Amino acid sequence: MDIVVFEIFSHLPAKSIFKFRIVSKQCHENSSLVLLAFKQCKNLESKEDLCFIIQPKNCEKVSPTNLQLNFLCETSKPFCGFPPPSLEFLSTTGSILASSNGLLCCKNIGKAEYPIFLCNPVTKTWLPIIKPTSYFNIDQYQFSFVLACNVDHNREDDYILMYAGPRPDVWDTSINLCKIYSPRKKAWEESGEMVVGSRSIDFGSPAYLKNDGGTIYFMSDWNEYLTITKNRPFYWPYIVSYNIRNSISKFLKIPKPARKGVFKDHSSMFGVFKFKDPTTCRESICLIKLMKLVFSVWMLTDINSSTWKLIMKSRSKAMGLYEYLKPTISGFTVINGNLLLIATADQLYGYTLTGDLMKSSNVKRAVKIGWHGCGRDDVSFYSYSNTLRPCGDGAVPLPLK
Repeated sequence: MDIVVFEIFSHLPAKSIFKFRIVSKQCHENSSLVLLAFKQCKNLESKEDLCFIIQPKNCEKVSPTNLQLNFLCETSKPFCGFPPPSLEFLSTTGSILASSNGLLCCKNIGKAEYPIFLCNPVTKTWLPIIKPTSYFNIDQYQFSFVLACNVDHNREDDYILMYAGPRPDVWDTSINLCKIYSPRKKAWEESGEMVVGSRSIDFGSPAYLKNDGGTIYFMSDWNEYLTITKNRPFYWPYIVSYNIRNSISKFLKIPKPARKGVFKDHSSMFGVFKFKDPTTCRESICLIKLMKLVFSVWMLTDINSSTWKLIMKSRSKAMGLYEYLKPTISGFTVINGNLLLIATADQLYGYTLTGDLMKSSNVKRAVKIGWHGCGRDDVSFYSYSNTLRPCGDGAVPLPLK
């Protein structure tokens, strides 16, 4: 294989590579190489994702009009995305649970034997996966699937698919069982227990960092519990961190200003996300609080002392989310480590957490990215990268019509 052609292909989105397959036999052969797929996955991981998927949160079934692939800019649309048959398959068969480097982890709506599957919509392949436990119920929401690619933590597989969920054989609800799936063995392997504390945990939006063998962060709920007094450790909302390598759980206190009014305003929202400082390229997590249409964002600076730094506080109106009628915020997330995505009842906006979006203006404003059809329901976001990444041993072509 020509080295120059190989290097060029390894920097292209998968959709562009498949277009070149039509041009010549050499391009067709090049795009079929396993080495190219992993090289391309590594290269695109170092770049920003250009797409994201939005769907209703906690959905039992996703209709084609509600599962949407969106683009951060129109210029990336011809080069990214995935084939319409794959979108139709996902819309009728799978509800997305996690996404990483071109792979999607989905809930299988149709078959109970394989309630979970991995899918690469561009290569039109999928890997059906057995239940993580004998008592696993796909329709319950107190569980999480974390998918992380290019982990390189001395593992046979270079991606991690981890399950975290309750143990019905243990009375203590603060203990959750963790398992990691091995596609080579076609089995789930135990990976310790995660202690989550006295509060319920938002398993739907974990943040994953590669530091120290891989650490996952979950946000607790922020309801007021009459059974938890103020002098108890779990009175205030908190963040749980779980290290995959050593199976150690830690609790992070949220900033004191983030506690203000949390039990009085039941419309407030919290989220914990991966954050990347564009000036230092240092990765951490950020905590976002939305209360009375005001966004506040803190960056974690020291995990041991739970030290936070406020990096943004802005009203939705000042951000440009509305002029007259106050919007309903359906959800928000952070992708590419620095871009805040916000969904109102029908619109999608992007807002950089650091730096100005409009260099010609002294006021930072949100940029309208597009629209969505999820209505006023709470929504979930999944960042998406257009890669050739394999689903793992045992992957088969999608059963497309």
